[in-house]
Amino acid sequence: MKNQQQRTRRPHDRSQRLLFHHRRPVRDLIRGFVKEPWVQDLDFRTLQRQPSDFLSGMMPGDYEERTSDVLWKLRWKKRSQPEGGDVYVLILLEFQSKCRQDVALRVLTYMLLFYARMQKENPLKKGDKVPVIVPLILYNGNERWWAPTDVFDLVEEAPASFAPHIPSMKCIVIDEKRYPPGDLLELDENVVAAIIRAEQAMTSPDLGAVVQDLAEWLKAPDYQELCRDLVAWFAKVVVPTRFPEAEIPEIRGLVSLINFMETGMPNWIEQAEARGRQEGMAGFILRQMEHQHGALSEDIRERVLAAEVDDLQIWTDRILSAQTLEEIFQDDSGRDDSRIA
Repeated sequence: MKNQQQRTRRPHDRSQRLLFHHRRPVRDLIRGFVKEPWVQDLDFRTLQRQPSDFLSGMMPGDYEERTSDVLWKLRWKKRSQPEGGDVYVLILLEFQSKCRQDVALRVLTYMLLFYARMQKENPLKKGDKVPVIVPLILYNGNERWWAPTDVFDLVEEAPASFAPHIPSMKCIVIDEKRYPPGDLLELDENVVAAIIRAEQAMTSPDLGAVVQDLAEWLKAPDYQELCRDLVAWFAKVVVPTRFPEAEIPEIRGLVSLINFMETGMPNWIEQAEARGRQEGMAGFILRQMEHQHGALSEDIRERVLAAEVDDLQIWTDRILSAQTLEEIFQDDSGRDDSRIA
């Protein structure tokens, strides 16, 4: 079961992870969502993506299924280094769809494995130091984030004098589905803010507005590959999640996605509303039947769940007065249409 759950999560994880293989979203993520003074000292012109898959084979147990997701490096601005040295900041992006108690420990493990890899390739000499790492977690789970973000808080309590011996590493968690919508709109031309708005969107106009904004912001030829991956994310994850009935053809570019959404959206909404109405009526009828007549056969349940809204309305009108299941399903001519053996 666990492996099956991991497989079902991967398409969304892979699609979102792919968006952060591009410099613009990483820059917008740090600039817009990390509210700490040192961000002003980063030179975003030096952003370079680093290979991270080599960590997956070193992870024990369940961790073998994961990589360190996305790893970037950039330098401090020269003015931030009085001695003129080049210090690398490694941005570790971890994607989570489920809140877990051990997440901070998991991220610390990634960081230590990265340092171990660096040590293996270039052993530290006297006076050498390793680069700092900024651990960022993008979380899109349905429940509010509750897990400790600092490894220090996962260690059992000890006397205050023992504190220097307890490891401390705090993750920066961005809870996408609960990020204030007003704050997202205030982040002008921020690609990550648009991605989170798409995660939060509950209506078709909201979703369409996100795509419109992205198309306006990413017109430059440099963003062609980013636009391709954004289109894939919308087509494979966002739209199917909200409109399962949508048949999505091959789409090239955000403008084509806008046109497709404008022509197909009304029909999807109508189908979604009809499906919701049908499911609600079918659920009501089944609950009433079970309350009045006891456990139902599988044939009865399947028939109710597959019925059209018109039939469900007729059965709803009969259910309170009918003495038997046969009376509920009897057609207008008086014939017993229950198909009950």
